[in-house]
Amino acid sequence: MLFLQYPPCSTCQKAKKWLDEHGIVYTARHIKEDNPTADELRAWIAASGLPIKRFFNTSGLVYKNLGLKDKLPAMSEEEQIALLASDGGRLVLNKQKGSNYTLAVAVSQDVLTDHGHIEIVGAGPGDPDLISVRGRQMLEKADLILYAGSLVPRELTHCAKPGATVRSSASMNLEEQFALMKEFYDRGQFIVRLHTGDPCIYGAIQEQMNYFDRYGMSYHITPGISSFQAAAAALKSQFTIPEKVQSIILTRGEGRTPMPPREKLHLMARSQSTMCIFLSAGIVDQVQAELLQEYPEDTPVAACYHLTWKDERIYRGVLKDLARIVKDNQLTLTTMIVVGEAIDNRQGLSRLYAHEFAHLYRNATDR
Repeated sequence: MLFLQYPPCSTCQKAKKWLDEHGIVYTARHIKEDNPTADELRAWIAASGLPIKRFFNTSGLVYKNLGLKDKLPAMSEEEQIALLASDGGRLVLNKQKGSNYTLAVAVSQDVLTDHGHIEIVGAGPGDPDLISVRGRQMLEKADLILYAGSLVPRELTHCAKPGATVRSSASMNLEEQFALMKEFYDRGQFIVRLHTGDPCIYGAIQEQMNYFDRYGMSYHITPGISSFQAAAAALKSQFTIPEKVQSIILTRGEGRTPMPPREKLHLMARSQSTMCIFLSAGIVDQVQAELLQEYPEDTPVAACYHLTWKDERIYRGVLKDLARIVKDNQLTLTTMIVVGEAIDNRQGLSRLYAHEFAHLYRNATDR
């Protein structure tokens, strides 16, 4: 049995699962990488007894964008087969009849158009004004904006050009996201994958880049402001204090995703550096217990909810009260927990601007 499939397609995945569960032996063939030939299509259409229209993906973007619903009725069977064999390409030679042949020619979209490009853009922590200039420029030119709807404000997509497709990925799995992006990519269009904060920090972009690399797709990353930077600004705190704290740890508690043994929270806490803890408000009891193994119980903490959003809330306290602060204020998602003496610190001044401090651009002076 020959099983034609497009691996990112959820319907194909269900069909493959059914075949596997019923012990049916088959040869899998990637329909994009090894598209059916015109001869194969003629044989399959004849053997099926089905109208040729059933062989078109009538819900796909190619079918809709080419307006095939209105065009197919006027096309001959050979012309329709030529289109199918070219994966929705352009018909360059209409049906020709000879003494012993009938043919039509279509050219694949791969030949007719340049491939597209995917720009992975960091949206920043929430406030639309905090996206980078480049990030906004990418949004303005995009043909498709696929944004993390559960974390990125929709206002960020309001700068989309007329006619652009804007979709939230909140209800989509990875394969559905990739299938949508690839449809636009294969038409030579420009795609923005919009992630919260900086996409390279807990942005779940690695699995997407794995697909892009596998299919040889062009992509680039535009960085964004991370929520840990927004936390420092909201707290009016420098997270690195001369001679006291010179390191910032970005980490998370151990929830559904296991932590590597060497990165357990209590081990990371041994340095008593400034610690910014992502994705952990829901396990705050565990977080507090681990931190108290190394930090003093009166260590300053802050629970920062929806940083830079209109409903931003900041709660300060000390480590022994962290769990109570989070629970009393019903903080769950999109909460950054900050721990360390750097919070609200105004001691331990830098010598960078001291009169006796010399560097490349300034000589030391006596008072």
